[in-house]
Amino acid sequence: MRHLLKHFRPSPALVVASTALFLALCGGAIAAGVYAVNSDKVDGLHASATPTPGKLLPLNKYGKFPASVLTLTQGPSGPRGPAGPSGPAGPRGLAGPSGPAGLSGPAGLSGPAGASGPAGPSGPAGLSGPAGPSGPAGDSGPIGPSGPIGPSGPEGASGPSGPSGPQGPSGPSGPRGPGSIQWSGVITNGIPGDCMSLADGCNYAPVIAGSSFTTGTVYCAIGQSQAGSFPTFIIYYATTSNPESLTQLGACTPSHRFGAGSEEGWSGLAPQALVPGSTLMIAPQGYTPPMTGYPVTVTITP
Repeated sequence: MRHLLKHFRPSPALVVASTALFLALCGGAIAAGVYAVNSDKVDGLHASATPTPGKLLPLNKYGKFPASVLTLTQGPSGPRGPAGPSGPAGPRGLAGPSGPAGLSGPAGLSGPAGASGPAGPSGPAGLSGPAGPSGPAGDSGPIGPSGPIGPSGPEGASGPSGPSGPQGPSGPSGPRGPGSIQWSGVITNGIPGDCMSLADGCNYAPVIAGSSFTTGTVYCAIGQSQAGSFPTFIIYYATTSNPESLTQLGACTPSHRFGAGSEEGWSGLAPQALVPGSTLMIAPQGYTPPMTGYPVTVTITP
């Protein structure tokens, strides 16, 4: 700021305005109570509290014009001044904490032993020492009588199973079960007018029993059949001594249709005991020549 004021030079107009303002303020105090129409003018100029063209501007409370009406140019900075003298020394600070203790020096030489003093009183008895080792065992005494037997303890867990023993021999064969006789074939047609006769055996199918049983039921089936025409199969028993001597046991007619045109049937038979080698004769009757060659099955059971 001092540098700025050093280069400031007021203009003549500013000097005149300042003088007029001073006289106006002082003249008002001398001529107090006197009113004039142009008392706020100095040389015909009005005064203003703010910078206004054509009006006088008063000084501020510091006796200077406001910075807004001054045209200041800041010059270059001057050289740095010398360092000031050192200030007085401050008060002494508090003492710091003590440092660690130094290492102990080497021990000095032992002095000569002094004279022995009088014996002191005996101290209290010390604690007992540990027990010594046991001596060798003495001879055993006689065995005392046995005490009573205590109760049985709980049963222990079962041990693992032992290995399986060898397989035993096979037992004797049981009795043979009931058997049956089955015959499968086709309807045959021999010499015309000859095989239609029951007395001729050309249509007989001999069947030999392979087991012992008593006849009870016959089952029959034919693979194809004409509508309304059911052949009948007559079952005969023939003795081995005279095959021509036949005993009729019964007959089976396949009259129940099943499948695609096949027929089946069953019927009871007269009881006849059979043994291995017994012969039965099966004779078809009531068929027409076109039925020859049709497959047939007959089964005889107990």
